Amino acid sequence: MLERNKYSFIKVMIRMYTFIKEYKLLITIYMILSVLNIGVNLFLANLINESINSAINLDKNKLYSYTFQMAVIIIVGLFITYFSTLSYGIFKTRVMLDVRKSAIAHLEKLPLSFMEKNHSGDIISRFTNDISSVQTFIGDDLFKTLIQLISVIFTSIYLIAINLKLFIATFIVIPPALFMINVISKPMEKYFKQASRNLGQANSIVQDSYGGIFIVKAFNLEKLFQDKYLEVIKNGLKYNIKGVHRLKFIPPFNIILRSTPFAICLIYGAYLSINKEISTGQLLSFTYLMGNIVWTFAFLPSTISSLINAIGASERFFEVLDTSTEREDGKPFESLDTKNSISFKNVSFSYNEGTNILKELSFDIKKDSKIALVGASGCGKSTVLKLIASFYNIQSGNIEFFENNSKEWSLNHIRSKISYVSQDTYLFPGSILDNILVGNLHAAKEEVIKAARIANAHEFILELPQGYDTMVGERGIKLSGGQRQRISIARAVLKNAPIILLDEATSALDTLSEAVIQESLEKVMEGKTAIIVAHRLSSIKHVDEILVMDNGCIVERGKHENLVKNNGLYSKLYAKQFNDYDIQESI
Repeated sequence: MLERNKYSFIKVMIRMYTFIKEYKLLITIYMILSVLNIGVNLFLANLINESINSAINLDKNKLYSYTFQMAVIIIVGLFITYFSTLSYGIFKTRVMLDVRKSAIAHLEKLPLSFMEKNHSGDIISRFTNDISSVQTFIGDDLFKTLIQLISVIFTSIYLIAINLKLFIATFIVIPPALFMINVISKPMEKYFKQASRNLGQANSIVQDSYGGIFIVKAFNLEKLFQDKYLEVIKNGLKYNIKGVHRLKFIPPFNIILRSTPFAICLIYGAYLSINKEISTGQLLSFTYLMGNIVWTFAFLPSTISSLINAIGASERFFEVLDTSTEREDGKPFESLDTKNSISFKNVSFSYNEGTNILKELSFDIKKDSKIALVGASGCGKSTVLKLIASFYNIQSGNIEFFENNSKEWSLNHIRSKISYVSQDTYLFPGSILDNILVGNLHAAKEEVIKAARIANAHEFILELPQGYDTMVGERGIKLSGGQRQRISIARAVLKNAPIILLDEATSALDTLSEAVIQESLEKVMEGKTAIIVAHRLSSIKHVDEILVMDNGCIVERGKHENLVKNNGLYSKLYAKQFNDYDIQESI
C-alpha cells in the first residue's frame, strides 16, 4: 500500500509551487493588476469622502470635478479588472493542464510493483476527485486569498488613517470570532481526508464489480458487492457528517463577522461624527471600504474549508507523485551480433522481503534459439519473463542482453527489443486496427494486414461487420478468447522485436483454438529468440531446449526426448499430463 506521509500546509505550498513556477510572468501581471485594483478602490473611497464633503459645503465645482474623477477611475478599474481576470484565467487553465499532464506522466512511469500493491480504483480516485481539489485550490483559491489578504492590509492602513478608534471598535469582534472558527474547523482535515479515502475504496469496489460482472452474476454476488459498497459509503458518510457537524457551528460566528462590524461602524461612527472627530464623508468612505475587510473575513470559513479539503486531497495525490518511478537512465546498444541474446548470472529475486522466488538463477539463451520454461505453479517461470521485460529490479546478480549489462541499458531500449504475449490478453477499447498498431504506431495498413495474416487473424477479421475498423469493446469483450489472442500475436508480429516472450499464451484456449494459435506462434518465432512459459508440455516438444524449474532454481535442462528418459521432474510432469489427457479423451 502507499506510504502515508504527513503533509503540512507549508509542505503542500512548496509542492504546489512546482506547478506554479513556470508561470511567474502571468502571476506577476495578475498580482500587479490586482494591487492596482486595490489602489483604485482606495482612491475611489477617497473621492467619495471628498465628494460628500463638497456637497455638504455646497462647493459645486469641486463636486463636479470629483464626480468626473470617479467616472474615470471606475472605467480604469474596469480595464484593470478585465486584464487581471484574463491573465489569471490563462494561468489557471495552463496550471490545470500541467497538473494532469504531470499526473499521467508520473503514473505511466511507476513500476509494475506499484500497480500490483495498490487498487486501480483508489488510484483513479486520487487522479480524479483528489486532483480536482488540488486544481481548484491552485486555480481559484490560492492567489485570490492572497490578494484578499493584501487588500485587507492596505484597506486597514487607510481606515486607521481615517480614525483609529473607529477601526478598533468596528473590528474588535473579528479576532475572537476567527479564533473560534479555527478551533471548530481544526479536526475537519482528518474527517474530510478519511472521507476522500473511503471514496477511493468505494471506487475500487465499483470497478471490481463492473470488471468482474460475469463472475458477480454467475455466483450471485450482487448482494455481497452492494453490502461492501454501502459499508464503505456509510463509513465515508460518517466522517462527512462529523465534518458537517463541525461546520454547523461556524454560521453563527459568520453572522457575527458579517453584521456586527457594520452595526458598530454606523452607531459609533455617528457618535464620532457628532463629536466632530470624523467627517460625514470620512464615515461614508469608511463604511464603503470596511466591506472589503468584512466580506473577506465573512467568507473565511469557506476558504478554510476549501484549504482543508485541498490539503487532505493533496496528501493523497502527492503520495502517488512521491512514489519512485522506474529508472530513466541507461543507453541503447545497437550491436545485437552476439552469441547469447539473454544471460542470467546468479539472479536472486523476491517480490517482498522474505523468501526469494528465484535463487541465484544462472543460464544462457543463445541468439535465435527457442527455450521453454516449465515447472509446477509458483516455481518462478513467469517471474523470469517479467525480469527479462524489466518490470522489476533484481535483488542480486545480473541480467545481460546481447552480452551487455541490463543496468546499463535504458528500459525503453530493452523493451523495444522484446515482444510480450501473455495468457491474459489485454485489448484497448478501440478498433482492431488500433490494437494491432500498438506493436508499431507508424506501420502502414499493408503491414498490419501482413502481421494479421501471419497471426492467422486476417480471415476472421474480414468476416466482422467493419473488418479492421470493428470496435472490440472494453478489454476486447466483443471478441472470443482465441480471436483476442490472435490480435495480441499480430501486434507482436508487427513490433518485429528480436526477442519474444510467450507466457502461457495458449493455456486458456480450447484444443481447436490452441492449434490455430500454436501455428501462428511458430510463424512468429521464426528467426527470433523465443522464451516460452508453457503449461501444456505437448506444445513445447520441438523447442531447442527445455529448462525445468523447481523452487526458484533450474533442476533439469535438455531436449524433450532426453528429459522424458531421465525420469526426473520433467518426466513426472509429462507423465501426469499425458495420463490426464488420456482420461479426458476417454471421457
